Amino acid sequence: ARWTVEGHGACLGATYDTGIARLGSRTTCHQELIQVINQSLRYVMPPTFLWSSLQINQNTTALPHRDKNNDGVSAMLLLGEYIGGNFHSPQQGLIMGPDTRGRWTVLDGTLEHWSTEFSGERWSIVAFRLLSPFTSAFPSWSQ
Repeated sequence: ARWTVEGHGACLGATYDTGIARLGSRTTCHQELIQVINQSLRYVMPPTFLWSSLQINQNTTALPHRDKNNDGVSAMLLLGEYIGGNFHSPQQGLIMGPDTRGRWTVLDGTLEHWSTEFSGERWSIVAFRLLSPFTSAFPSWSQ
């Protein structure tokens, strides 16, 4: 678990821990979910958008941080019935709240970002390409 995040999360696809690139431990048991998310991404994102990983978060809040293992832009989708829980990235002029629920948004996770407290059920899905010397071992799911 990342120290900046409270709540539950899982990385599906390529992940990187303690210097080792591997498939996230829950990847194989969530193949149908991965297929649905990937189909949605292929429908709304340009063909140049590549991703190797899906971070699925349930009821998380994050302190200000930067994602250090991302290569290129990410796409994020917020889901659920909640109040509050805005995603902030001031350098990008980006605030995502309940009004952006259900729409993929492109962002740069290497720039500082965080989320605020909320009430209700809040899910986020982040598609990103893992920055790792071993990433080439994992095909991009956009292909």
